[in-house]
Amino acid sequence: MGLILPLFGNLAGQSVSITELMYNPLDDNGTSGSDLEFIEIKNVSDSPIDLSLAVFTDGVEFTFGPNSIMPAGEYWVLVSDFTAFPARYPGVPVKGEYGGQLSNGGETVELRDRNGLVLETVEYEDASPWPEEADGEGKSLVKRDEATIPASPADASAWRASFDIHGSPGREDPTPPAPNIFVNEVLAHTDLPQLDALEIYNPGSEAADISGWYLSDDLSDPKKYRIPETTIIPAGGYLFFTETEFAAEAQGDAGFRFSSHGESAWLISADPDGSLTGYTHGIEFGASASGVSFGRYLDSRGMEIIVASETVTLGAENSPPLIGPVIINEILYRQGDNGIEFVEIINLSSEAIPLFDPDNPGNTWKIDGIGFEFPTGAIIQPQQCILITNVEPETFRNAYGAYFGVPVFGPFAGGINNSGERITLERPGSPEMITGEEIFVPYIEVDSVRYENQQPWPVTDTGSSIEKMSRRLFGQEPNNWQVSQTRGGSPGIAQDLDYSTWQRLHFSAEEINTSTRVGLAGDFNGDGLQNIWEYAFGLDPRIHHSGANASSLLVEDLGNEYLAIQFRKQTYSEDLIYQLQESNDLQNWSDTTNPIQVLKSDNADGTESIVLRGVIPIAPTEKWFQRLKISLIGPEPNS
Repeated sequence: MGLILPLFGNLAGQSVSITELMYNPLDDNGTSGSDLEFIEIKNVSDSPIDLSLAVFTDGVEFTFGPNSIMPAGEYWVLVSDFTAFPARYPGVPVKGEYGGQLSNGGETVELRDRNGLVLETVEYEDASPWPEEADGEGKSLVKRDEATIPASPADASAWRASFDIHGSPGREDPTPPAPNIFVNEVLAHTDLPQLDALEIYNPGSEAADISGWYLSDDLSDPKKYRIPETTIIPAGGYLFFTETEFAAEAQGDAGFRFSSHGESAWLISADPDGSLTGYTHGIEFGASASGVSFGRYLDSRGMEIIVASETVTLGAENSPPLIGPVIINEILYRQGDNGIEFVEIINLSSEAIPLFDPDNPGNTWKIDGIGFEFPTGAIIQPQQCILITNVEPETFRNAYGAYFGVPVFGPFAGGINNSGERITLERPGSPEMITGEEIFVPYIEVDSVRYENQQPWPVTDTGSSIEKMSRRLFGQEPNNWQVSQTRGGSPGIAQDLDYSTWQRLHFSAEEINTSTRVGLAGDFNGDGLQNIWEYAFGLDPRIHHSGANASSLLVEDLGNEYLAIQFRKQTYSEDLIYQLQESNDLQNWSDTTNPIQVLKSDNADGTESIVLRGVIPIAPTEKWFQRLKISLIGPEPNS
């Protein structure tokens, strides 16, 4: 008998690989798709391996029996239903039937050896950047390189959709043609004169002939609209089709229009005889606002993301993603000792936005991922932050302070996943009658973040949050996020802070609209410190402050003494200029040219301690004075 590899240590993890997941199969002649799921594993080593008592724990439940020796190069298939499986896959050997179901919405699947060591973990999702053809469209998830365990279990780039409908259990999946033609933009919610449309993009260096290929809104029914002969897309070019073509009367029952409630759009390759040749590309999209298209966007990792576009650009390069008017700005998912988690949203616009449908006030905005629905009547003011937390608002304020102008909602049920998940802010569209008296309310994505607690996403410690570097950056790009500069996060404070946002943090809408005490020159708390200085020093303008926030001192450098000023500085502000000025008579002041920063230390509360000195040494008999000047870039808000 040849060598049998024992199932422990790294040796086992390099030998057995999860190679295929069919998590959302199509129904089949009265058989539910949930009964046609399967998991495929493969021995990718050159020797048999002992899988006795190995176990699938997360996702589904299955334990391999004693004497489970897996030959080199062999595939084993586990199924959700012994009886149903052979009808679709005749002749495919089945190793066993697992308990439970693979989630159609994505989950973690984990295989461990008899000693509890993890052999492989897969954290798949049902949305981009994971292959959307595998989510109820008939295809399975197939690992691109069977012999490789991806560095991250959530690495979507390690997986592709299967070549064939229904997957390829028990055998190697055929390698599809190199993907080089893409569905690039879809316009699904239109009112005349706009028309539903689908755009194809050829990023290659040569023209692409797609004559006889198909377009469809249903991958399980691919042959809906056949692209005419002599259809050529030039290198780097775009071509789009509208409903006048794929929904033409001549199409008959094969004609289609896209649903404004969300669905999918597919490009399917075919030969001159109309036989499918295995290449597909498509996108799945949710509900959309009228006149807003969905575009294909590649992030810094090369991951494909389907997002609402800033403008419709059919026949040309896609516009940037649509950002706002309300965005997710900060997430604390690894709670600290106080047990608090939160999501922060902010209104980028200059208008107050009701977090409900004004025509149907009972239909409110919600945050998918944390299961939170805003109460009827909630409104987010211009440049205002709102916090949604897992604890009672009073508990949150006791821990973080009572920011007067920041509404706090909660608690939301459950917790935010420490390893990563998708959090989506959604708004209700107009209710529609769909069948009889049934009313459907579409929910339109306003912003979404699919974070991970691993690179390239910022990796946090317990009690730290992730925050956008600038509120106007695209939230699904990992490089646009950082670990909060303040321990416990910076709830209510945008990273590109400006005075209007600072006002919303501390003052009510009525105070901002009616009181002169909240302006730059105002002194709201009557402590003698104007609001611009409270802002610049990172103070609370509702609390009386008596301590010094700036002071003069002498610093020594290379045997010379220099006059310097030490002051407290707001970390996040981007609309302030801190200028050192000098005088020898207290009457005539001039800006210090190129002052030298000799100290910068983080106070861990959203402020820094800064020491700036002049460049001219101070003579013992010379009179010399310094002061700090603060000025705001641009006009004063609300003035």
